Amino acid sequence: MSARVIIVVYALAVIVCALLAGCSGGVVFPDEMVRFEAMPIAPALEPEPDRWDASFAERGYVLKEADGYWLWFTGEQVEHGGALGLAWSSDGLRFDRVSPDPIYSERPIEDVFVLEADGVYYMFAEGEGDQPMWLTSSDRVHWTRQGALDVRAKDGTPLPTGPLGTPSIVVAGNRWYLLYERRDDGIWLAVSTDHRTFVNVDDQPVIPLGPDGYDDARISLNQVVRYQGRYYAYYNAQGRGPAWTTAVASSPDLVHWDKFAGNPIMADHIAVLTAEPDGFRLYSMSPTVHVFASHVR
Repeated sequence: MSARVIIVVYALAVIVCALLAGCSGGVVFPDEMVRFEAMPIAPALEPEPDRWDASFAERGYVLKEADGYWLWFTGEQVEHGGALGLAWSSDGLRFDRVSPDPIYSERPIEDVFVLEADGVYYMFAEGEGDQPMWLTSSDRVHWTRQGALDVRAKDGTPLPTGPLGTPSIVVAGNRWYLLYERRDDGIWLAVSTDHRTFVNVDDQPVIPLGPDGYDDARISLNQVVRYQGRYYAYYNAQGRGPAWTTAVASSPDLVHWDKFAGNPIMADHIAVLTAEPDGFRLYSMSPTVHVFASHVR
């Protein structure tokens, strides 16, 4: 095949890729993963004035299960730091609080991530001083703190002291992968077989800042979704201005990531997803919970 034919074929492939879905470096970003439209409904959950959850803080989390949608959210308590609330919905469009009071307020808690494994619910969250911790529950309502997460450098030595937060987990076989940020300077990847001690896969961030202006100041990860053989990371992105946005990156292995050329995908941030029969829903958590639906051609 001549060089001219190769160039023409490549150009046609780029055009087709751009028509079918967003592409970055040859990586396909399907429409249902990067194009979302606000649903014409009232907010799914709103703060309650003059109460412990008069404003929502940081990342909440939505877990879709057979019995409905469960939404954990952090209400700000100025005196004591964040406390954790829980709401439930049959359809994921309008949530009702399970309790008018926090379900967990023993210690400051925010940026929660929840998963179920073998009948146990695990919560990974930021605690006091932006340090990661983990909790367990049998019923999604009552949580027991198990301790701090032990995150180590690639050689097994402790990481330098400082903020380490917004923990997100991907489980693959018997390995638990932790994605986390440090001072919002990038997203690191660590691995564990006991979900207590995590060791960096690399001591450099797997998703670094920049190079484009929308995320060259600060980033933090919300969630990683497995779809059609690839991982898609939804992360908070901030450039030189004050506004945070939502951006997407994709990876075949959690280590090597390509950022979507059309980033940022939304002006809102702190977004998590649920898989639906017709695509995905994206929940924006601050200052109220709004629902966005995949735009599928």
